[in-house]
Amino acid sequence: MIDKFNEAVDTLDKEKDYLLLCSGGVDSMVLLHLLYHQGFSFSVLCFDHNTRNGQSKEDALFVKNQCERLGLACEIKSIHIPDDKNFQLSARETRRKVALDVQAKNGHSYILTAHHKADVRESMLLNLFRGTDVWGLQGMQRSNTPFLKPLLDIEKKDIEHYAAEHKVSYVFDSSNDHNDYDRNYIRNHLIPQLQERFQGVEKRLNKSHENIEDLLQFAGEFRQLLLDNVSTQEGPFIKLAIGPLKENANSSYTLYLLIRAWGFNKVQAHDLWACLDKPGKNVQNDSWQIYVGHDHLWVCPTGGYALNETILDSIEAEITLSNKLKLQFSKDDKGTIDMSKVPFPLTIRPYKAGDKMHVMGMNGAKKLKTIYNELKRSIPQKSALPVVVDAKGRIIWIADYRPSKFVLFDKGDASNRLRISWSW
Repeated sequence: MIDKFNEAVDTLDKEKDYLLLCSGGVDSMVLLHLLYHQGFSFSVLCFDHNTRNGQSKEDALFVKNQCERLGLACEIKSIHIPDDKNFQLSARETRRKVALDVQAKNGHSYILTAHHKADVRESMLLNLFRGTDVWGLQGMQRSNTPFLKPLLDIEKKDIEHYAAEHKVSYVFDSSNDHNDYDRNYIRNHLIPQLQERFQGVEKRLNKSHENIEDLLQFAGEFRQLLLDNVSTQEGPFIKLAIGPLKENANSSYTLYLLIRAWGFNKVQAHDLWACLDKPGKNVQNDSWQIYVGHDHLWVCPTGGYALNETILDSIEAEITLSNKLKLQFSKDDKGTIDMSKVPFPLTIRPYKAGDKMHVMGMNGAKKLKTIYNELKRSIPQKSALPVVVDAKGRIIWIADYRPSKFVLFDKGDASNRLRISWSW
């Protein structure tokens, strides 16, 4: 067992500070013991779920007392979760959020948990019954940054043997015997029945897990090949070329394979696949959104890279806007703007619906929406690229287009010629 643990933590720097999530049960107390005696630098976080008539508080205090005896920092977080059929899932999500907050606050390198091989098998079966895709059949991953599971290749019986051999103290959570929770039912009832019916079922499930991991490794390599063929970077945006995508993907599932890494599901991939020829359509989740452009899918964070309004009282050589886009101002003979015609201050802001600009060759103003359509601007680009407005409220410049006719340089002092350019 120790060899498997050492192999799992071989690449970790013992001098870095880690955060161990510890319930006081045998698994997490064995992991605490291993980390401590291997010389790792770590702090401990445990949770009082305010359940089991105060027993959860006693368990948390047990962990804290054990840490104090070893000179380890330990923090107890009190959480309240409705005690219903979804308790385990809700509690897990709450613990995850709290742990991430503590990690961010204290600067821990990784968050360590004591999941083991039996947890993988239980997760495989639980996800199977929920109708998961092949990724769910993986059960668990050893690394899901910033979470690490150093015991994931170790069997429960080996952990219990280590605890007995090294006299590791731990507590028992009586709620683990309650089969009202799906995971407990699988652990306490279903798996023992499968063991009676199918000899060596645990080893068979382990083998299936290895096969699934091999398949997913292939899927990841295929996704990278597809990304290399269809994706480019434009500033902060990821662009997926629609033409090559159609050539390389013969179904929405291939698109799902491509966009799943950004948190999109198969239904969203199906909807997106059906709209590849409909610019303006989009799908989004809590973190990411994908817009259909004329020739590309545009991937960006939900909310895009919209810039904040900036006021310029005078010309600077270069400014960096709130969305990291840079505007350069230079006076040279290539400048098409006549500085003497530009009243200050200038306002640099994002596009707004209804914006218009007076361009050479037109009597009236031209809608920026029309100009952007001519330039095949995507919706995310419209919100990210700047519009420059003078003190009279006139739009005098937009990216990759000629300036307003009101400020065009035609003749006069060449030192007044101004050129505005932009870059990410």
